[in-house]
Amino acid sequence: MSSADFFVVLPEVFLAAYALAALVWGVYANPNRAGPFLFWLTSAVLFLVGIWVGFGSDETREAFGGSFVDDSLSRFGKSLLLFASAVVLLAGRDYLRREGAES
Repeated sequence: MSSADFFVVLPEVFLAAYALAALVWGVYANPNRAGPFLFWLTSAVLFLVGIWVGFGSDETREAFGGSFVDDSLSRFGKSLLLFASAVVLLAGRDYLRREGAES
């Protein structure tokens, strides 16, 4: 993996690293304090990474010998999926609270 490949997949690496850190933090932190904060932080991270991906470079880039292609269609799909994930997470907050899954 070269540094050029790493910069092509940087948003995905950042999102995976955030997910791992949020999971570890959620397990070891106080659920009454960490739960709502992680909820809002995750929504914000999804939205901000969607902006990062959507307004990224306009060129088509490849990584890992052409196995990963970052073009305008893939950026559109990824940003749409990230925005939709943030909206669904926010829309389901009352349901999570009713079911006791969110403090």
